Amino acid sequence: MRVGALVLVVAIVAAIAWFTLRTPEAPPAPPAPTEVSWKAEPLPGGEAPPFASFAARRVGEPVPHWQFATVGLVDLGYELSVRVAADGDAPPLWPKNLVRFLGAYVRGTEPIAPDHVLVLPAGMLDEVAPSTAAVVLREDPRRLAGGRVLQVLPLTADEWRLLGRWSAAGVYAAIEAAEPGFVWRADRRSILAGDAGADLARRAEAEGSAVERTVWDELTWGPDGVRLDAYARANVETILRARVAYGRPAVVVCGERTLRFAAGPLGRDLREKEAVLTLPADRADELADALVAAAAESTVALDGVGFFAVGALEALPVIYGD
Repeated sequence: MRVGALVLVVAIVAAIAWFTLRTPEAPPAPPAPTEVSWKAEPLPGGEAPPFASFAARRVGEPVPHWQFATVGLVDLGYELSVRVAADGDAPPLWPKNLVRFLGAYVRGTEPIAPDHVLVLPAGMLDEVAPSTAAVVLREDPRRLAGGRVLQVLPLTADEWRLLGRWSAAGVYAAIEAAEPGFVWRADRRSILAGDAGADLARRAEAEGSAVERTVWDELTWGPDGVRLDAYARANVETILRARVAYGRPAVVVCGERTLRFAAGPLGRDLREKEAVLTLPADRADELADALVAAAAESTVALDGVGFFAVGALEALPVIYGD
């Protein structure tokens, strides 16, 4: 009995070993992709895509994120890039449409320089990054193989206004302190939220604006003055309060047309391709107040000098932050 039992135990152990050695294990999961590329799709309406393709590369520093970059804008002197926080093993898809939209924009706009701001169409990113009202194109020192890169940074509406009232360098430093590497998180808060934001606002008030040149998509004038829609009115208010009030000039460019602001005697000079508006620095806030209070389809003047013809005043983006 003992010998039979021993033989039985040995047989069972051998059978288990046989099946263990021969039962195939589940294949290992494939490694998560570290780089994905796509061919650029045509624009709505069938227009040719603004660039050939774009790619997303997973980066680990300073925080895990995906870097999206265009391939095919090099004839403009740069490529576009956006860094989005990694959430899972695959890159998010919404930056593809954003980059395609921006690619079409830069192809159809005057030469784009670093610090160029674009206010996004209302609701464009509500489902993925609801606090984003605009983007700014920042010179990225980390070049790609193709050369120079303009990195797309998100701005809340109050950050957009702060950039105009203060400086791109100041806004960039505050964003990087909150978002290392300028990595875009969908739930990011405005840099103007909380006590740190109050400090930034005080610095902007004390220092004024370093932004001298602005690019508009449309610029016209007539007997009543320079015509302004809601976005242009907000921009001009910033120019008056943060440039002219400090005795600093400012210029707005749109194609071959130029609008200049300067501190000096009250007056205006409206020519075919250039308009110059001058007023004493200590009256800049007065004109800005009148502009803010103006109703749609009205004229804004000081001492009988018509400066602005206010058009339709569609709603501007909601200001986010505390």
